Amino acid sequence: MRTWPPLPPTPAAEPRPGLGIKIAIAVGLLGVMGGALVWKTGKSTYRNHQIASGAVDRFPHQMNLGDYDRIYDEATDEFGARGRGQI
Repeated sequence: MRTWPPLPPTPAAEPRPGLGIKIAIAVGLLGVMGGALVWKTGKSTYRNHQIASGAVDRFPHQMNLGDYDRIYDEATDEFGARGRGQI
């Protein structure tokens, strides 16, 4: 659609001074915080995996040896209380 008389050209938007650097700093800080969060979560998850893997490897050996007291000593209080009552 055309208008008569033709509209004057729109003036170019002038960028605000210093806005680009502020955005860059904000994005950088968010990136660092996000990276730290991912690292912390990953480190914690990996450590929990190591602990669980060790327990899974040790438990069958203790069961085969009949070392029930040691299993209950290493267990949580709730599991140990329930298990000791059944022996």
